[in-house]
Order: sequence, then structure tokens, then C-alpha cells
Amino acid sequence: MKAVWAVCVHLLTDIRRNRGFPFYLGILCLCAWFAPRSAAELDLLPRLRLLVQYGLALPVVIIGIATLVIASGSLGREIEGRQIHLVVSRPIRRSQILLGKLLGILILDVVLLGVVASICVGQIVWASSSAEEGARSVVESRFFTIRRPVAVDEFENRALGSGESLTISFSNLDTTSGTDETLVLRGRQDAIPRGSILEVECDWSSPAAPAGTAPIRTKARVGSVFEVEVPSSWAEGGRLVLVATNAHEELSNIRLVTSPVGLELYAAYGSFVTTLIVALALLLVQFVFLGTIGLLGAALFSLPTAALVASFVYVTGLVSPFLSDSLDAFRSEMSSPRDDNSSRGHSSGARSHARHDHGHDHDDAWVDTFVDTLGGVLAVLPNFRRDDPLTHVVESRSFSIGDVSWRFGGSLLLRAAFVFGVTCFFWRRREIGSA
Repeated sequence: MKAVWAVCVHLLTDIRRNRGFPFYLGILCLCAWFAPRSAAELDLLPRLRLLVQYGLALPVVIIGIATLVIASGSLGREIEGRQIHLVVSRPIRRSQILLGKLLGILILDVVLLGVVASICVGQIVWASSSAEEGARSVVESRFFTIRRPVAVDEFENRALGSGESLTISFSNLDTTSGTDETLVLRGRQDAIPRGSILEVECDWSSPAAPAGTAPIRTKARVGSVFEVEVPSSWAEGGRLVLVATNAHEELSNIRLVTSPVGLELYAAYGSFVTTLIVALALLLVQFVFLGTIGLLGAALFSLPTAALVASFVYVTGLVSPFLSDSLDAFRSEMSSPRDDNSSRGHSSGARSHARHDHGHDHDDAWVDTFVDTLGGVLAVLPNFRRDDPLTHVVESRSFSIGDVSWRFGGSLLLRAAFVFGVTCFFWRRREIGSA
């Protein structure tokens, strides 16, 4: 352990002596401060969400790239400068050298993430304290109150004409916090025909509501996310029944469509500070994985190729949802039947058409192999965009035990351990491994 700590301290000392480190720290703080400045004219709730989405998420991406560069550069410079020969000649294992560097990078990430998070939280507190009382009550319910999602029961997804209604229910609902608690319903609604209007209007009511209670009307852009607050007193026996009614006038001929995909009810569960701390801890798990990727790049390639390859892996993880969708669309297009009019030609051209089809099938085989290989690589790499823990903070949504233990934590830690083992394997087989 002393050897690991010595390597860690040596790495942190080199970073502190680096002339570019204060400049990098200043850029990081400026990004955390000025990134959400353009949202100053928005209402308080979307402004606070943008403070987390850009004031914290953008610096996190910068810290991730810096983690890759430092991990690959710290080991790569020592290998290329022959300084590592002196290190490995001492009674210290190569795995301890890698662990020491990984520990030093993690400590640096903790400091940087703490600075950025402090700036973001300071802006959130300042924006909330300077807002009006009505706006503060809204963000207290929709932003600072962390909620647990409750999935909707199955219902018939149909288009509603003017005045028509649709019953939606939620089961396994815990409303032990009292009747003053509000439940938040979040989902998407569309209109048919879509291009005729910009906003959809819907009235929400419940059979369990007191007599004479007016329905709650929502207005949202077509296809965008809507939110409506529902009193928890409308729930009976752990079950909430809502009635959605098309509120457009009969002459408008607008048919309202409520999609069950992404339609969830959120009940109060947990605190904002706890959720933010969990999200930051899960980001550190991502940085551990990125650190192992950077060390693997240094063990395989020389600088600056190692940093470029490691950064490419990170960027691929960020855009993997778009690449996966593109691959799925490409597979669908390739599997669709082709209208080959040349097959109706004269018999004199049958052989040439056969040779053409044979060559075309040969090319398709290579394309299918490439697509399957790329799809396998995307399946192995973590999806940093889908598995972004800051999304839970932005949406005021709690973490489940399964999310923390596997999706955000265990999966990445296992991959980091695998990459670390591969790094030790390849490093031993390089020329420096026999020094």
C-alpha cells in the first residue's frame, strides 16, 4: 500500500507543478459559471434544471476528457522517456504502479468535481433565494423534492376527439407522507393532425376527487414533455385513477393522443442533497473506468495516439445512442426486400445479372460483418448518455437500488476491472515489461 500511495503522491505532485494546471482549473470554473448564463431570462424551474444540465454536466465532460489525457500521458511519458525503467527496477509490482496512478487521478477528479459542484450548488441557492415566493414554492415541489417513479398500468392508446376521455391508473403507490403531498405526472402528448396546432390542451380529473373539484388543465407543446401536479388525496388504497379529457373545442377537430411510453407518476422519496451526492459518487465511478481506459491506451500505443484513442472511446460512449439507432435503421434498410427490375431482362443478360447479384451479396456480407462488429463494440462500451446520473438530479428522480448497484455502479466497476487486467497483460509484454 505504501508503494501505491507513493506513486499516487508523485503523480499529484507532477500535476500541481504543471504550468497548465491553473489554466485548466480556471477554464473549468468558467464553464461551470458561464454555461447556464444564457438561461437567465427563463422561469426559475427550467433555469435550475439548466444549471445542473449545463453548469455541471458540461464540466463533467471536460473532467472526463482530462482524466483520459492525464491517465494516458502520465504513463506514456514515463515509458517514452525511459523513466519507468527506474521504477520497475525497484521492488514494486506493475499493478501497484497502475493502481497508484489510478488513485491519484481519482483524488484529482474528486477535487475538481467538488469545485464544480460547489459552484453549481451556489448558483442554485442564489437563484432560489432571489426568486419570488410563488416560484420558490414551485421549485420546492418539482425540483428540490426528489420523487420515485411509478409506472402506469396498461391502457388503450387511442386518439381522443373533443370532449372524449381516457382512464389511466397507477398501482403500488405509497402516499404515506400525508394528504398535503402532491404527486407529479409526467409524459408526452401528441395531436392529430399534428401540424394544425402548436399546443395540446388536456383536462385531468379523478373519480376520487371531492365533489365540485375542477379538473386540472395542462397546456404543452405538441410532442413535448408535460407535467401536472395531482393531490395525493386522489389516491385510494395505493391506487390512483386519472381521467384525461381532450379540452380542445369541438370545431377544432383536434384528436389528442396520450402515449404510455415514458408516462410516469412521481411520488416524494428522498432529498435533493442525497440524490446529488449519489450522482456525484456515480460520476466518480465513471472516471475510474475512464482512467483505466487511458492507462490501457498508454500500454498499447505511444503518445499522442494513446490519448486520441482513449478520447475516441469516451466520445463513442457519449454518442452511442445515436450510433445504435443509426445501425438499427441501416439493418432495417438492408433487410428490406429490393426491387430488382434487372431480373426481368432478356435471357441474354441473365449471366451478367447473376454475376452482379453474386458480387452484391459478397459486398453485403462484408457490410453485415462490419455492422455486427460495430454493434458488438457499442454493446461492450458503456452508454454514458443514457446512464448519466445527473439526469436523475435534473428530473428530480430518485435512484433505485438496482440502478446504483448494477446499471451505474457494478457494471462500470466490472468493466474497469477487466480493462485494468488487460492493461497489466499488455504492459508486461511490451519492451518495458522486460526491463
